[in-house]
Amino acid sequence: GANGDRTYLILFTNPAESRFLGGFTGSFGILTAHAGKVSFTVGDRISELFPGPKGSTLKITGEAQYLTRYARYGPAQHGQNLTVSPDMPTDATVVRSLYHQYYGTWVDGVVVVDPYALAALLKLTGPVSGTGLPYPLTSQNAAHYLVYQQYVDYGSDKDDRKDVLSQAGKATFKALTSRHLPGP
Repeated sequence: GANGDRTYLILFTNPAESRFLGGFTGSFGILTAHAGKVSFTVGDRISELFPGPKGSTLKITGEAQYLTRYARYGPAQHGQNLTVSPDMPTDATVVRSLYHQYYGTWVDGVVVVDPYALAALLKLTGPVSGTGLPYPLTSQNAAHYLVYQQYVDYGSDKDDRKDVLSQAGKATFKALTSRHLPGP
């Protein structure tokens, strides 16, 4: 971002419900680098990435093998399946294309973050709190809570569980982009 703006789509996944890349996509965020400064500007449930009637018209093109293998999972219309392929570069190409179709702009890259990666980031930022989180998430408890305990706490209430995953991602990336971090 020092020599021009860069925008990255962050997909927050969870291996508690398997997809071939590792887990379903539960929420997303937009990480922007501008003039050497990084900000986390958007974060929400994955269903809000391509909302409304326009989202239902998105098409995956130019990825014949991907479509042959994974079209039946409907990744263009079911955001939780954006990581359906085990090949991250292909998933990123598909997601970038869908983003461009919907918003008319390109993201510079796609980053996938699972609960274990969030826990690792919390080693840098320290604990985070957020709406709906029962206690601060730390590098020691975040992965366990997001992969297991939230399902115990919320059971079949998918809306609350999705909100928790979204809040965990927002809180972590807000801390990552706003707190003083240790050096390398």
